[in-house]
Formats: sequence, C-alpha cells, structure tokens
Amino acid sequence: MAKEITIGITEISLQEIDPVTGADVGTAFVFGDTLEDSFTMTTDEGTEVNINIEESSDPIYSAPGNTTTSITWQSPNADPEQVAKITGGTWTAADGYSSPRRRVTKEYAITVTTEQGSDLVFNRVKLTAYADGSFGKNNALTITASGNALVPVTGTKGAWSLTPKTP
Repeated sequence: MAKEITIGITEISLQEIDPVTGADVGTAFVFGDTLEDSFTMTTDEGTEVNINIEESSDPIYSAPGNTTTSITWQSPNADPEQVAKITGGTWTAADGYSSPRRRVTKEYAITVTTEQGSDLVFNRVKLTAYADGSFGKNNALTITASGNALVPVTGTKGAWSLTPKTP
C-alpha cells in the first residue's frame, strides 16, 4: 500500500488570534485562491553557538542555532475586505480598498489544507500582506501574504504541525 503524500492546496484558512492570550479573534476566513506554486515554507537553521577557549582548538560547548520558519503565498483574487483586514487598510462596497498609511502585522493561526485532506497548521504566525508582482496582459496583480511562525503563547505545541487525513 502506498503512503500518502502531501501535495496540492485546496484552501488556506486564517484565524486571527490575540497575541497575548492566543485566543481566537473574529471568524476564520479564506484569503483567496492560492497562485499556483506560490506557497513556500522556509526554515532557517540559524547559526550554531560555539564557546571557544584559548587553551583549545575545539569548542568546550556547542549547540544548534535557533530556527526560524517563514511562510509566503500569493493570491491573484484575494477578497478586498479580507485584504483590508490583514493589511490594516480600509474597504467599503462604495469606495473599494485603500491601502494603509503604515504597514501593520497581525497574528493568525493558518491552516493549509492539501488535496489529500491533510492539514499543515501554523499555530501562530506574525503576518503581513502587500500588493506584489507584475501586472499586465499575462500577469495578475497579486497580494502576497508572508510571515514568521511563532511558538504559541499557551500549550505545548510548536510553531507548526502536520495533521494527517482521518480515514
């Protein structure tokens, strides 16, 4: 029997969370469709910590560096109301979307559901969003969302987890 793999995205769902308590704020929402192959998850392994002494060429202490996990994705058709929510801009049906005067960050729990039904869950992400990319006959103006995964303020979970599909 073949093992299930994680490939393809059916949805990226965001739930704003309180940065102090970790509690949900508002209602979860889908930002928009995900531009093909635009979702990335990158882990920076950090710099190894070594303590050296004059009397030896080898360190007396060595530890792995702190890791940083960042995520980024693009949407060619993000809902303008949701874009305003994430960017700190404004949106009304009458006036449309207006970008913020200053870039803001908010914290979200982000769930990436794969085509196979598994969930890649980022328990706490400090997220920003902005307009990005080429805009023309062969390219759509996209909204790029990016952020760093943080350890949740409560509980024992790490910054992210993979939840397999239940049979």
